[in-house]
Amino acid sequence: RDKAISHTYEPGSTFKIMMAAAALEENIVDENTNFFCSGIKKVADREIECANHNGHGAQNFVEGVKNSCNPVFMEVGLAMGEDTFMDYYEAFGFTEKTGINLGGESSSIYYDKMNEVDLATSSFGQGFQVTPIQLITAVSTVINGGERMKPLIVKEIKNSEGVVKTFESEVQNRVISEDTSKRMREILEQVVADPNATGKNAYVKGYRIGGKTGTSEKQPRGSDKRIASFVG
Repeated sequence: RDKAISHTYEPGSTFKIMMAAAALEENIVDENTNFFCSGIKKVADREIECANHNGHGAQNFVEGVKNSCNPVFMEVGLAMGEDTFMDYYEAFGFTEKTGINLGGESSSIYYDKMNEVDLATSSFGQGFQVTPIQLITAVSTVINGGERMKPLIVKEIKNSEGVVKTFESEVQNRVISEDTSKRMREILEQVVADPNATGKNAYVKGYRIGGKTGTSEKQPRGSDKRIASFVG
């Protein structure tokens, strides 16, 4: 089994890349939209904590991304609403297999109907499961100009006489605009380039690198077991 395509997991904060892109595209936020993080956010009957229990205090949206602040993304998700959230969740390819030409690709697991708490936790990447190849495909969509591509393994097949078959890139759909994609590349570069941001360990002098950390809490909640990841 190839875990990248056959196993599902809760992505955690790497999913915030798609949330941020959707929020910018829908004009729910811009880079300078102000937020305040006290370390906890009450949603319905639940108190949901930020990773920073002391809170990040006042911050703009870009700082919220750099800090990977859960309350910021809960606010964004609740402002977005379930219908728009699901529209983008589907557009980014999370409700279907990518169709990659390898065997054993798994389907994702996601809410059929969300309440307010489900929407809040989904906004920072918890409560649903995706495959790594789905996540990589969605992140690539955000940074490549906004078009979701079908992932390819083989470029061409050759024999002694030359090329027998070529596999062409295939656009599945456009999800965000070129402008939103450019803005996201700049934001994600700051996540790595800023020495105080969560992605600072991925910084390599002389290279422009963007990325996002992720830490999702495994089931059952409260077991103190987590999945740590990084997408760059």
